[in-house]
Amino acid sequence: MSERRLNATRCGTRCGALALASLALLLFAVSAGALDVAEDELHRADDVDIEFTNYEGPVSVAESVEMIESIGRYLGDPPPGVGESREYFARYRIVRAVDPETPTGLDADILLILEGARVDHIRNVRLILSGYLQQAHDYNQSQAALIAELATIYNALYRGDLANFEDRYKETVVENLTAERVGLSTHYSEWPGGTELVIPLRSDVAAVDPFLLADEEVIEELRRRDDMGISLRTALIDLMEDVVAAARERMREERELFAAELEELEDREREMLEERERLDDLDEEEREEIEQRVEQEEIDIAERTAELEERARVIAEREAEVTEMEERVQEERDAVAEDLDEVMDDDEVVVTEQVFPDEETVVVIEAEERDGGRSGRLVRLNRADGSVETRSDIDRIASTRLITLSGDFLVSRRVDDSEGVLLRVDSDELTVSFESESRVFAESYIAISDESVYSVVHLSETWRLGRFDEDLEQVAVSDIEISPDTFIYVDGGIVIAQGRDGAFHVLDAETLQ
Repeated sequence: MSERRLNATRCGTRCGALALASLALLLFAVSAGALDVAEDELHRADDVDIEFTNYEGPVSVAESVEMIESIGRYLGDPPPGVGESREYFARYRIVRAVDPETPTGLDADILLILEGARVDHIRNVRLILSGYLQQAHDYNQSQAALIAELATIYNALYRGDLANFEDRYKETVVENLTAERVGLSTHYSEWPGGTELVIPLRSDVAAVDPFLLADEEVIEELRRRDDMGISLRTALIDLMEDVVAAARERMREERELFAAELEELEDREREMLEERERLDDLDEEEREEIEQRVEQEEIDIAERTAELEERARVIAEREAEVTEMEERVQEERDAVAEDLDEVMDDDEVVVTEQVFPDEETVVVIEAEERDGGRSGRLVRLNRADGSVETRSDIDRIASTRLITLSGDFLVSRRVDDSEGVLLRVDSDELTVSFESESRVFAESYIAISDESVYSVVHLSETWRLGRFDEDLEQVAVSDIEISPDTFIYVDGGIVIAQGRDGAFHVLDAETLQ
């Protein structure tokens, strides 16, 4: 075998091996690399409690929500181009600090509150941000409101910490920031002329990065709230899952394209080797011409193989990032579930304190012998010695706590092994005032908000979330199926319940949609 043919054989074998190694790297090396989600910033603000000081005096000009939000919409219509800015009457400016050519670090939109601005309440800062996010990034209103709130907390936590932004963001972002103004002050008087509010963007999707906005410090800040930020954190999980789903779809497309290009390269390599095999059967003139063509093909294949190897490495890193994002989402989901249990325990303590109709007696649920599930009877006890003064005729109570509704007690009464009805019981007479026609899960958690009652109801062989009025008439039911054992959280126009799929769902408190 000639030296030239030996080299060609070596190249063919090497090229094929490298190409296959690249594919193996793509398919199996998804654990390499890591998504750096503020790991270097953890625990630095554990003792910080973000509380914004707003102007509380008389207002000279009252502006509607729509008017304030329209400021942000103006800034985002059209959104500034890469490296450009857009200004609202010398009061607010948005800067699009994006560098597509730099692979590492974060891009950002930066909202500057200029000296001419008159904003003096954090609610209005968030409305401006919400309007911009809806217009420039096509978020819906609830998503934009969530991101706006998180962004203000995030920027307050890192107020004045230029080093944090230098570590995490691209140079095009940092060059628009100053140590004196970066972030958001917690006092309204320092906002005009002193604010550079950073909204981190994921460069792969040109959208806001919810994983960075909700780093561990932001989550801890939300958990300090009385409700532990459950509604915000649940909505955040939905936003994170949207990002992960989009990333997974991009990775699928990238893998398919890579596989097609790899197959094309292997076909070229086989053809080149076949050409080499034909050389001995050709005359000298033909052999020289084909050798030149094959040599150039070998060079092209080697270059293309190197390109695909680098592509495989990048894809593997992105796969690892997506996997870690999925793990982060699951961690957040588990943490919310744990905190929901804690909120539920706190709620039970509060409710227990509300069930005393007078100072001498207390109404409790007396446990009965089990017959197909938890069962009890309402009794009135003497608080001094625990003796029974009144034992109600109402038995088979499946509830473990008493809730007050318009002066009555609200409980569920078992009908069969799994189903029951809601009862309103007169707190003095211990007799039924109202009974629901709809069947509910007998041991359902029951929540009350704004004279509405929420419970798990039975509908067409499925469990759904139901809303009842004060007379226990069912007025709404969810489209999605609900776990019958779910905790039900209601606050601020939303209700959270755990679905049959195990995920938490945020529903409209009135329509349950």
